[in-house]
Parts: sequence; C-alpha cells; structure tokens
Amino acid sequence: MKIATLCYLIDSKKKRVLLGKKKYGGAKGKLNGFGGKVETKDITILECIKREFLEETGISLNNPKLSNVVFFNWEGEKENLVVYVYKCTNWSGDPKESEEMTADWYKLDSIPIGKMWASDSIWFPLAIKYSELIINLYFQPNKDQPKEVSIKFNEKLYENIHEKTN
Repeated sequence: MKIATLCYLIDSKKKRVLLGKKKYGGAKGKLNGFGGKVETKDITILECIKREFLEETGISLNNPKLSNVVFFNWEGEKENLVVYVYKCTNWSGDPKESEEMTADWYKLDSIPIGKMWASDSIWFPLAIKYSELIINLYFQPNKDQPKEVSIKFNEKLYENIHEKTN
C-alpha cells in the first residue's frame, strides 16, 4: 500500500482554507491540499506532512492534527493508496508558490469543488467539516468516480492505521 499525506491549513478567523493547483503531471490544474508520499527519510507520517507542506508552501505547520484517513482502492490493483489527512490552524510563515503548486486561500463556504479530482466531491466536504473519519473509496479500473463508498464515523485515528484496517 502506498502511503501519502494531505494537510488543510485552516484560518478559522477568516473562514478560509489554503489550497493549491498542481503545475504538472496527471494532476496538472487540479485544486488540492498540500502533501505527498511518505519517503524513506520520513521517520513518521507526521514528519512527512510537515516536510511536504514546508516544501510546497514555505509554511511551517505548528501542531497539525490527524483528522481523517482516506483509502483509495482500485479493482485489480495490487497496490492501493492510503492518505492521512491532517488539519492545522496554527502555522509560521506566509504561503508561497512553489515549483510544484500554487498556494491560494479559498473561503470555506465557496470552495470550487469542480476544480478538484472528481472523487473529491464525495470525501473532501466531509474531511473539512468532520474529524475522526475513515473513508474507503472503491474504484473500477480507469474510472474517476468510486463505485462504492464507506464511511466510518468517530474512529480513533493513529499513524499506521492502514496496517490494521481496510
């Protein structure tokens, strides 16, 4: 299983979230949170999100909280993806565009979901609004929308939960 991270930086006072558009690759032009795949140099998943967020935005996260876990399961694939989703309301620095992504604030009540991955329309609004969710998305080959979704509420989340669930 591939392991990745995402973090949503939330400015509670101004009711907005920091998102970016990918500049290249298969996700070019897609709006997303910041994060990436866990690398061997990352001792923990938390270290990964802090490193990725700093690389992609120039912002240091202060005390990001593991909020939700999303499993992406593709029919017929040997290796699927688990994404550890963090939220953070305390940070140091100002957002800067990187080689990989833009960095812009979006009002929480008017996020352009249509500019995200198709499946984000299902899980992203839940991940922003709630915490302690485990979301499983089941895809058929070459399809953008999942054929099945399961959501578990009020789950105790922890790093490496993917080794025990799914």
